[in-house]
Amino acid sequence: MSENEQPLLTTSSAARECARLGVDLSEASLKRAADRGELPAQRTADCGVRLYKLADVRAFALARQS
Repeated sequence: MSENEQPLLTTSSAARECARLGVDLSEASLKRAADRGELPAQRTADCGVRLYKLADVRAFALARQS
């Protein structure tokens, strides 16, 4: 799968993926990280929903493991 074909996750799906990896990050934490530019996110044109690439979410979560 190329980088352009990576699955996109909603904020709630991204939070569940973080939990699956053993990292407790809330939806609000992920949104703040995206707004600060720490977690790359795309916004939909219609209502501005944040979408995250699976690989970006995994890297972000794993960087925060204790």
